[in-house]
Amino acid sequence: MKLIATVGAAAVLLQGSAARADQEAQLIAAYKQAQENVGLVRCLDKSASYVSAFVIPGQLVVTASHFKDLCGNTWNAGLWLNGRIYSIARVVVDEETMDVAVLEVREPLPRGLTLAKSTDFRRGTAVAAFGFPFGLGANPSGTVGHLSGSLVEPYKGKDVARWSIDASINVGNSGGPVVALRTGQVVSLVHGTFAPENVPIVAVFKKDLATAGVSRPMIDRFYDVLEQVTQIGIGFGVTGGDMLSVIDKARKAKAKK
Repeated sequence: MKLIATVGAAAVLLQGSAARADQEAQLIAAYKQAQENVGLVRCLDKSASYVSAFVIPGQLVVTASHFKDLCGNTWNAGLWLNGRIYSIARVVVDEETMDVAVLEVREPLPRGLTLAKSTDFRRGTAVAAFGFPFGLGANPSGTVGHLSGSLVEPYKGKDVARWSIDASINVGNSGGPVVALRTGQVVSLVHGTFAPENVPIVAVFKKDLATAGVSRPMIDRFYDVLEQVTQIGIGFGVTGGDMLSVIDKARKAKAKK
């Protein structure tokens, strides 16, 4: 009996090691694809605001629509990708409520990331989110987590379905792809991260600052800095259905051009 138990324990350990090795191989493959196809959309004015973006087949670039809010309500921007700067030719589709925009650039692009054909993904799906947190680095970085839940967010005057993602998503990751590790396909787009001011105890502290006579501009500045440096570990992603519907609209618009 002792020998059988020992053999069984060894088999479990081997299976665990094989699973970890398999996930590592999947992650390395995903990183390789991200290196070639994930870039940074940066505002060309003095603000230098930015979001992440990714290339898809058909010579299109997908990113977060809210970028233009950071860039003076314009798309006066360039795409930084693989050490090159690409000029944005036009905005093909901009769906503010879904927070998805599809762009065309003037120069030839890489082949692009593969999009998941199905939107039937469940909580617990292992994913990696790629982008440029805080705008740092010459290459995209990745963070691993899961599609951990779904929620409805009031956004731009409408209630919008979102994924919650338990990965280390920071400011700057918005617009980047969320890739299913098992398939290597894009299943979502990073919408944003959980803002510190939405944590109940932080909201109380904000009220205390106002009561103490701290000016509103100073409080707002404090929370801008807090959001930049705080990592809560919860991100939100556009659902696959919303993302694919915007991309399909963009492809049809491009075909009519």
